[in-house]
Amino acid sequence: MPLAAFIDSFGRGPKIRYLTFSPILALCPELQQDVDLSVIRCYARVRPSAKIWVKLFLGPGGTQTELHMEPDSNLFAQIEGEKLWVTFAPANNPLLYPFYWIPRGLPY
Repeated sequence: MPLAAFIDSFGRGPKIRYLTFSPILALCPELQQDVDLSVIRCYARVRPSAKIWVKLFLGPGGTQTELHMEPDSNLFAQIEGEKLWVTFAPANNPLLYPFYWIPRGLPY
């Protein structure tokens, strides 16, 4: 589906259309010359030989995401509109994700 048709489909139909985890550089290799991954490597302290995963997320206004963790090498760009971010210190991980820290079989 062409990008314009995908964007035109926002808000129509029974489900909200939202593109997630699209491997944009694999699908459009001509864009690789426009993406400078050295910026991500620098700020995320990623070694030069490490694989950098570039994924595209595209959706209409009003979409939401559940609480989740992202890797250190995450770079976000908001093209239009606004997005509310709620961040927590890494020290709060045991409170936010107790299933990572509590042995299996034990209740919260």
